[in-house]
Amino acid sequence: MEKCPVCGGRGFVPASFYESSEQEWHTYSAATVPCRSCFGRGYIIVCNCPMYVVPKTTDDKT
Repeated sequence: MEKCPVCGGRGFVPASFYESSEQEWHTYSAATVPCRSCFGRGYIIVCNCPMYVVPKTTDDKT
């Protein structure tokens, strides 16, 4: 597990964090909403596992 890089481990971001207007971000509100990256937990689970792609098989049973 690692601290969420979006909310800094707090689990919440300013209410206007996800709203933008022509590439201008507004952070003027004191209200908070749960972070969308960590779902309000404050941490993310990092898996350093190898990712395998399972090939699609064709089963011709005709």
